[in-house]
Amino acid sequence: MYVQPSYYEGKSIAIDEAKCFAKPIVATKFTTVLDQLTDEKTALLAEIDAQSVAEKIEKLLKDETLRKTLSENLKKEKIGNEEEINKFYEMTEN
Repeated sequence: MYVQPSYYEGKSIAIDEAKCFAKPIVATKFTTVLDQLTDEKTALLAEIDAQSVAEKIEKLLKDETLRKTLSENLKKEKIGNEEEINKFYEMTEN
């Protein structure tokens, strides 16, 4: 799981990295997050407060099906550097 509790961001490279590894994501609803994530499809988006973030994390921890669904949806997205990630996997599997 990757959690991005931001107030403000430009394009978050950390979110793109989590997406490359198909990790379930919890992020706050900062201005540009909707350019990178879709609530309940590729991530759980929380309000910008601790309680909301905690609730989304708890929801993700309790629901294995949701975690798998988010990961599978992220695997389908084209980030732009998938070939490099595949090279990394090949190198680390040996």
